[in-house]
Amino acid sequence: MMIMLILAFTVIIFFYIRMSKKLIYKSKDPVMHQYIVHRSNKIDYEILLHSIQFKSDVQFSAYVKKEKMIKSFIYDASEFDYINNILNSYNYELGKCSKCHHIEN
Repeated sequence: MMIMLILAFTVIIFFYIRMSKKLIYKSKDPVMHQYIVHRSNKIDYEILLHSIQFKSDVQFSAYVKKEKMIKSFIYDASEFDYINNILNSYNYELGKCSKCHHIEN
């Protein structure tokens, strides 16, 4: 019985260590801390670069630093090119940012 318990404990530790190496959030990646300024309705918002998610051809959502929530914004083609160029300079692919930022209504 003691051998089974030690074996089970060893297996749990093995999987815990293995899973911890597969973190989604890479804190040393500079794109995770990069904010850009987006002007919407004559108000400047600091948005977290890696949180940008394009919803349609004219709308995107992103985490707003001051409000500590994800908001939706309207954009035009020049803004899309600007954001895309910044992301390409970091070699970063956009994805859903829901692990650490939650949508608030």
